[in-house]
Amino acid sequence: MRMLVDRLAPIVTQTIGMTRAYFDHYDDSIGEEPVVAAIAEQLSPR
Repeated sequence: MRMLVDRLAPIVTQTIGMTRAYFDHYDDSIGEEPVVAAIAEQLSPR
């Protein structure tokens, strides 16, 4: 259980931060940002 929590905690933290940033600073052009593709790749199931 501890290993799972340690593995998922950074993902949860990033997701919370991204959700907050999206909610607070939404802009239609956000999809054009290079970091968005990298984040999507990190979050995609493997």
